[in-house]
Amino acid sequence: MAMDFLSILGMLPQILAIMQIIVYVFLAWFFGSLAIKGMKKHFGFAIKVVLAFGIGFLCLLGGTVLPRLFGLFQDGFFRMIQLDILVGGIIMSVVFAIALYLMTRKSKGLNPVAENKKLKERVEILEGMLFKHRVRPIERSLAMGNAEKELKGYKAKKAIMEKTDWMVYLENGNRQAIATIGGYHGELKETHYNMSVIDHLISEPERIIGIAIIVAFVVFSLLNFQGLPTMADSFTDLVSSITGLPADQLDMFMGGSRSISGDCISASMIFTRYGMNIGNLPAYENDNVQSMLEQETGDMVLMMYQAEYEGRDYIVGITLPEDTDLLSVTQEDIIANANFCVATETKICDCLKTTSA
Repeated sequence: MAMDFLSILGMLPQILAIMQIIVYVFLAWFFGSLAIKGMKKHFGFAIKVVLAFGIGFLCLLGGTVLPRLFGLFQDGFFRMIQLDILVGGIIMSVVFAIALYLMTRKSKGLNPVAENKKLKERVEILEGMLFKHRVRPIERSLAMGNAEKELKGYKAKKAIMEKTDWMVYLENGNRQAIATIGGYHGELKETHYNMSVIDHLISEPERIIGIAIIVAFVVFSLLNFQGLPTMADSFTDLVSSITGLPADQLDMFMGGSRSISGDCISASMIFTRYGMNIGNLPAYENDNVQSMLEQETGDMVLMMYQAEYEGRDYIVGITLPEDTDLLSVTQEDIIANANFCVATETKICDCLKTTSA
């Protein structure tokens, strides 16, 4: 039963890792989809997906920072179900939505493909009627005035009639723009700016504010970012708070330790792999390794074995307290008092009391 429990714990990191990836992908899409609702500029589906995931990932990063800094939902259970990230990410999404609205508030929110098709059909009908009845378009001065109203700060210099639209040319200092004004209804159809991307981005105060908000929150998130939390860490922290067991010890039962790295491996991973079959492993003898184990544990080495794990060879040492009478010791005594260690020829990786398993 104990081995079955250890096997399940050994599988938990892989299960939780897969679940974590799914959760992060979903949250990035959710946060991003919420944030881009503030955009008034229409994009195609492919670009919208890229924007949603890109902005959503930034919201995800910020969502891990805000709750921790302000102490929101940091209890074990809330952290395990990652409610803190959800709440923090929604806050970031709302902030990004407001910023994106400010950046694109003057853009047309209609689908250009669908609208162009409708307008083309309507224009064909209207042109025929207008041509038949010889209806004059709006005055040049009115078209120029409408263009100046739409493009604040710009002055209309000239207007040229092209088919049924007025092409109004405007200037604002060194900046130039062309506004397409409907020749019969006088509304702005389209605007083209003859300026660099940077100049376009900073051409409107609202757009500058939106950019500043996004930059500020991204920089704030990056400066305070301490890594994405994982369900495995949250799970061990929760169990640790409930049971009182050290988190590092629970990590070992789940297949690894927060303090073990490099070419080492946790004792629980070997114990989970071989279980009670450790006694069937090839025996190992090395006085230097034996002395190293005895100095580290303060116990005497009962047996040493050679074990393989994922292509690497490790030394398994079983130690008992020095006052143990080997002539009368029973298997139950060994299980109750043994220290189960994993080492290489040069260092000890990890030790585990079998009673903890």
